[in-house]
Amino acid sequence: MRKFIKGLCVSILLGALLLALPAAAQSISKSISVYFDHVNIQVNGEEIESDNFLYKGTTYIPLREVAEILGKKIDYNNNTKTVFITDIESPETCQPDTVKPDTTKPDIPDTIEPDTPDTTEPDTPDPTEPNIPDTTEPDTPDTSDPDPSEPEEPDTVEPDTPDPVISSAAINGAELGMTRQELIKSLGSPDRTDPSVHGFTWYIYNQDYKEYVQVGIKDNQVVAVYSNIGNWQLKDKIGIGTSKNTVENQLGERLTSVTEGNSRYSLSSSNENIVYRYDSDSYAYVFYDKHNSHTVTGIMIWSNDIPFRDIYWGNYQDFKASDWQKAMEKQMFDLCNTFRVRMGLEPFTTDDKIQASAYLHSYDMSTQNYFSHTNLQGESPFDRMRDQGISYSRAGENIAYGQRNAIFANHGLMNSEGHRRNILGSYTRLGVGVHFNTSRKQAYYTQNFYTPRN
Repeated sequence: MRKFIKGLCVSILLGALLLALPAAAQSISKSISVYFDHVNIQVNGEEIESDNFLYKGTTYIPLREVAEILGKKIDYNNNTKTVFITDIESPETCQPDTVKPDTTKPDIPDTIEPDTPDTTEPDTPDPTEPNIPDTTEPDTPDTSDPDPSEPEEPDTVEPDTPDPVISSAAINGAELGMTRQELIKSLGSPDRTDPSVHGFTWYIYNQDYKEYVQVGIKDNQVVAVYSNIGNWQLKDKIGIGTSKNTVENQLGERLTSVTEGNSRYSLSSSNENIVYRYDSDSYAYVFYDKHNSHTVTGIMIWSNDIPFRDIYWGNYQDFKASDWQKAMEKQMFDLCNTFRVRMGLEPFTTDDKIQASAYLHSYDMSTQNYFSHTNLQGESPFDRMRDQGISYSRAGENIAYGQRNAIFANHGLMNSEGHRRNILGSYTRLGVGVHFNTSRKQAYYTQNFYTPRN
């Protein structure tokens, strides 16, 4: 068996799945559903413990665990998209003690096809519910009439005049290297604090969505900063709306891998989220908007003081799933609203019923191991909303799974046209539900949108 494995090259495709449902308040009889069957697999008589699945006649297993059982090394060639298992170093591609993402944990939202929503075919309208196609354009407010019997005025909220640029080294007033006390002196006490899986605590400033910022604090120091809105400009050049060419003129070429100690981390080849060296002491994750000429739509910078492994894989040493789930729900709600405010739209509100509808679907997908708008009982999102006592004039749903946190999940959704239409649609309320499957280390995200029927 060892001789057979020696020099083995296996090509794998890593991806996260995203589906969006057109925002029409009607019954759904056709949906995209993916169901996986579990199979038992042994390598040299040792059973693989991690989850695996059988799909369309092909068995998918975590390659990293196979390598560990065989005592082999594993490496990845980003150019050829090839994984190597070997006990000797390949002169071209293998590195000692290479770390690769577990194939059971897809978290690359950027590989999602943007037109997935269009594969859901419309049904014959239910005469008891209005047939309301979502005609929202990605960058303009939705002016469709959500209820033919009670017309509403189009949303004509205009964005405010931009404020002056704050600093060339800060994002909405927060800067790497600040002490916690300096941060609070600059921005005040945070509106809330959220746990993360990256070895630090998020300080959330969401009182004014136009200046929204998340600040990572560890050992009383600012070690990470993220935002997707504001008039800041890093290095006097890089901010929201900056072109990719300008970013790379300032930061250099994208990183394809990062070596830390004896481990090398291969990075996604996506053009929507790219890692750069910000300076000798920090990295930058730059998110690009594919629907706006690939201009900057969000940036997270973090200090070298945070092990790259904790950003890439996550640090689950003191992880409490229930606390993290609630934090991701709140962050995803905030991020949807910051995107809306950027487009001159009113932010969403929420309520307990729509929150329950979203969470219960994420919980069901996570624990029953499926991914679909239609649950295993055949219920559509609209059925589930009615079960919570929600009466709506229009409604919609986005779902995602596998992304490492709400930031990555929401940027992935905004880069998919159908999901983007829902987030920027004429709905007034949003419920977000997140459930983390601790055995597979995968998060499931559900966004439920609706406008109450008057």
